[in-house]
Amino acid sequence: MTDDSIQILLKLKALSEVDSKIAIDNAKIKKLKEELSDKSVTLKKLEDVYKAKAIEHNERKTRYQREEKFLRDERHKLIERRKSLASLNNYKVQQAAEREIEASSKQIGAQEETLIAMLEEIDVLAAETKKLEDGFTTKSAEINEFKTKAEAEITELSSEDEGLTKKREELLSKVDPKSLESYKRIQVRYPANPVVALSGTTCTGCFLDLGPQAIVMISRGDAIVSCRGCTRFLYLEPKEEGSTEEATS
Repeated sequence: MTDDSIQILLKLKALSEVDSKIAIDNAKIKKLKEELSDKSVTLKKLEDVYKAKAIEHNERKTRYQREEKFLRDERHKLIERRKSLASLNNYKVQQAAEREIEASSKQIGAQEETLIAMLEEIDVLAAETKKLEDGFTTKSAEINEFKTKAEAEITELSSEDEGLTKKREELLSKVDPKSLESYKRIQVRYPANPVVALSGTTCTGCFLDLGPQAIVMISRGDAIVSCRGCTRFLYLEPKEEGSTEEATS
C-alpha cells in the first residue's frame, strides 16, 4: 500500500476510534438521562399516592372532629333536657319528654359507635400514610443520590466529548474529501465502527472470511480496501501498519 493510502487509512482508523468513543459516550449520556427521567416519574407517582392518602387521612380526621363536636353538643343538650324533666308538672308531658330523651340517647349511642369505627379507620389511614411517606422519603433519597452521581458522570462525559470533538475536527481536516465522503457513507450504516481490523482473514465487523487475498490487497494495494460483505474499511493490526498516534501527528 502506498504511503498516502497508509496515512489516509491510519487517519480514518483514528477518526473511527474517536467517533466510536463519542457514540459510546452519547449512548451513556442518553441512558443516564432516560434513567433520571424514569426515576423522576416513579418518584412523582409515589409522591402523588402518598399525598392522596395524606389528604384522605386529613379529610377523615376533619370529618371525625366535626362529628365528635356535634355529638358532644348533642350529649350536652341531652343532659340539660334531663335536668329540665323535674320542672315539668304535667305527667303526660313528662312521659313524652322522657321518650324523646330515650330516643335521642339511643341515637347518640349509635353515633358514638360510628365515631369509634371512624376512629379505627383514621388509625389505619394514619399507618398507611406513614408507610407511604417513609417509602417516598427513602426512594427520594435514593433517587437524589443517583441524580447527583448521574449528573456528575454526564458532566464528565460531556467534557470528554468536547475534547474528542476537537480531535475529530483535526482529523477531518487531514483526510481528503473523497475518502471522507466514503467514510461518511459507511458511518451511516455503522456509526460505532466504520473502520475495522482484519483478524487473520476475517472481517471483525461482519465476520466474513475474506480469504488470504484480503491481506495481500491491504498490504500492497494502492487504495484503501473495503470488506465486500459490510463495506467497512479494513486495516491490519497496528504492529504491521503503524500506530494511531502517527496518524494524529
